[in-house]
Amino acid sequence: MINNFFNSPKNLRLIIAFLSALLVWQLFSSAQASTNSQLAFRIRRLETQVSQLRGDLSSLRIQSSPSINPVEGSVTEDIPPDPRSHLMSGDPMFDRLATLVIELKQDFQQLQQRVDEIESDTETSQN
Repeated sequence: MINNFFNSPKNLRLIIAFLSALLVWQLFSSAQASTNSQLAFRIRRLETQVSQLRGDLSSLRIQSSPSINPVEGSVTEDIPPDPRSHLMSGDPMFDRLATLVIELKQDFQQLQQRVDEIESDTETSQN
C-alpha cells in the first residue's frame, strides 16, 4: 500500500509540494527571526545613545548654571524620563545600568574638573 502511494505521480507531486512549502516556510521564519533580533539590537543601541545624549545634556545644564549643585540631584531628576524609553527596552535592569553609566560619566567629568583646578592652582603657586 505504501509503495503504491509513492509510485503514484499525483501523490509524489503532492509530497514534493508539501516539502517545498515546508522549506519555504522554514526559510521565511528564520529570516524573520534574524530581522527581529537585528531590530532589537538597533533599538538597544539607540536607547544607549539617547541615554548618553541625556547625560551630555544634563552636563551642559550643570555647566551653564553654576548655581545648581550637581551632587544634590541625579540625572533622572534633572531630565524627566521619556515614557517611551521604558516601553522600548522592556528591561529595567538595562535602563538602570544606562543611568548608572551616565552618572558615572558625570562624576568622572567633575573629578577631572577638580584635578584640572588643582593642577592650575599648583602651577600658579609654584610660579
